[in-house]
Amino acid sequence: MNAQEEKKDLRVLVTGGGGFIGSHIVDACVKAGHDVAVLDNFSTGSRNNVNGGARIFDANIVNRQATFSVISKFSPHVVCHQAAHVSVPESMQNPALDCEVNCIGTMHLIEALTKLSCFKRFVFASSGGAVYGESQNSKDDPGHAELTSVPAPKNPYGINKLSIELHLHDVWRWQYPIEAKILRYSNVYGPRQATRGEGGVIATYFRNLKEGKKLKVYAMHEQGDTGCVRDYVYVDDVVKANMKAIEGKYAFDYLNVSSGQKTDTATLATMCASTYHNGIPEGPVSDWLEFLPPRLGDIRRSSIDPTRFKQLVGEPTPLKVGLERYLEWLKEHGR
Repeated sequence: MNAQEEKKDLRVLVTGGGGFIGSHIVDACVKAGHDVAVLDNFSTGSRNNVNGGARIFDANIVNRQATFSVISKFSPHVVCHQAAHVSVPESMQNPALDCEVNCIGTMHLIEALTKLSCFKRFVFASSGGAVYGESQNSKDDPGHAELTSVPAPKNPYGINKLSIELHLHDVWRWQYPIEAKILRYSNVYGPRQATRGEGGVIATYFRNLKEGKKLKVYAMHEQGDTGCVRDYVYVDDVVKANMKAIEGKYAFDYLNVSSGQKTDTATLATMCASTYHNGIPEGPVSDWLEFLPPRLGDIRRSSIDPTRFKQLVGEPTPLKVGLERYLEWLKEHGR
């Protein structure tokens, strides 16, 4: 099957296809002419997000029997696995739930796929920040986590994501003809995002700005500092990377999906406020920022090397531009 034939004939199953990132991937797959289905229990996603050109299977990957049934009915060539329990703080408070969804649920999915002779590719949404852990190069000016960096997860969420990476790369592909594409996201933001997870801080900030509430800055070390450093990537860039993986347009196993732009929380809050108000709010900072102590499970510094992403996809969307696009979408949709 040549590349053009494959592109036309792919059956693509997107888990979590009613969610923030997954629904955008579904849109792109439908637009590309693929036969698309969504597997989602809509516990956090929405049916309203799902493109009308995609079939819907309302199921939970934690339910082994239901997962096997969906895989048997749809017989996908490619699975793009976006379904996950995504909150780091919640993973600290309820590690069993995080493991159940992110490990056991994914195991059910992979096990079902190994029964299919038509199956050819598994695209896995991992987490660069959570898997790599702290950016360690320098205390004052840490560098980017690179693909060669030794994983050092600091919370159950990152540990469970790494566990699936290892199963895919070091176990399953040697037992079955599974081509695994592992995408390590930095903090994704953009349209349709809920106020959950790392990237959800931007959604929360824009909501708070609309409601006249203060923007919370959780400290890196001590209450009052500028907060943790993160690398934010716009959802459109994430979709482009996923489409390259789904359509088999690159050979390597791992890809960092990131901007490489280091931004502390206070700077992010200021950028969001400036975008929303078309300028920095008047009055003292304490009127619109609330500085809080460090939060359990937070990684202090996380920035991911985007070199391979730039070579494959192109330049990532600058944070300022992404914030403007996101706010425009929020206003258009009355949010």
